[in-house]
Amino acid sequence: MKIKALILASLAALIVPATVNAQSEAEGERTPGKHCGPGGKEGKKGKARAHLKKMDTDGNKEISLEEAEAANAERLLEHFEQIDSNGDGSVTPDEMRAHGQAKREERRAEREAEEGA
Repeated sequence: MKIKALILASLAALIVPATVNAQSEAEGERTPGKHCGPGGKEGKKGKARAHLKKMDTDGNKEISLEEAEAANAERLLEHFEQIDSNGDGSVTPDEMRAHGQAKREERRAEREAEEGA
């Protein structure tokens, strides 16, 4: 009888935390240390935001050409003039989003043209 009680208690100790964790994640709560999806702290967008924040040494929420050069941000430097749509010498998050969206639309149009050919 004692063995059955011990086994049941052990199973309960394993099942209850897993159930609570699954329920909190289903309700939209984030579990520390877990992957939070593409926009989460540990997702692709979260990593990009952290990288941009690190590059923004003056804290003005814009990346200047000098900051990009100091950070050795090769890809940003390659496309800096295209991304800096207003030509003010710095790139804002809105300009980066707009550039990314334009590139995605270009690639989509190219795929559709290839499929139609």
